[in-house]
Amino acid sequence: MEYKDLLDIMGMLFDEDDKTDKTDKTAGKFSKGGNTMRKDFKEINALWDKLLEMDLFTKGELQLITNINGYSVETLNAALFARYGYRDLEQMMDYD
Repeated sequence: MEYKDLLDIMGMLFDEDDKTDKTDKTAGKFSKGGNTMRKDFKEINALWDKLLEMDLFTKGELQLITNINGYSVETLNAALFARYGYRDLEQMMDYD
């Protein structure tokens, strides 16, 4: 199986509208302290969109990394750190 085939398979697990992982049946239901994750989903969706808008990652890269490590701000921040050395997008924007 080639890398492109893997990305195609990973892409099938995601809904283009909300970018939530179809394999995670609890996504969006729970968070620390028992609060709903609506705010968290707004934050991660905004971060996801910004990373794509700034051409820091491709959609396939983000889909792959979030499928492996989970759809969370922490996962996207880890990807930013691995590629660019910044702890989060805010730190990257402050530095530039």
